[in-house]
Amino acid sequence: MTRAAVRMRFWCELSASAPGRPPRIVLGLHLAPTPRLAVRWMRGQAERVARALDPGPDTPWLPPTCLRPVRAGGVPDPGSAIREWARAEAERENALEVLREGWSYTVAAHDETTHYRLTAWPLVLPPAGELRVYRRTHAAAQAAPLTPPRPRPAGRP
Repeated sequence: MTRAAVRMRFWCELSASAPGRPPRIVLGLHLAPTPRLAVRWMRGQAERVARALDPGPDTPWLPPTCLRPVRAGGVPDPGSAIREWARAEAERENALEVLREGWSYTVAAHDETTHYRLTAWPLVLPPAGELRVYRRTHAAAQAAPLTPPRPRPAGRP
């Protein structure tokens, strides 16, 4: 199958998990048609998480002087780390190039209680209009329901 015949989409996910616990909580999902739109979605989600974790002292929905800057040495600050990625144009361009090459890209930050992960990876979908015919015998139809194949992650170059 030629590269022109393959449709690429980019699965984007924002998740949080507790250290030492396998299940993660999905905070956002998006299927982007291009790498640029995947990175744009990631940037918007990064800003959203940063505002939630680390609101500025001038946040309009908080009473005046409710918050003040605090710098504790050696303590992880995921809100600031994610905000820095969202505002660093060079890092976003790097993410765009990585996705264009068919690799996954992840931004991760953590504190003592939670790990935050913002990830995008390419999916390879069958070409538009490709008809797949599924043939089954009566015995096979009785054994298990027919499910079409799922999109699979892109292979690494």
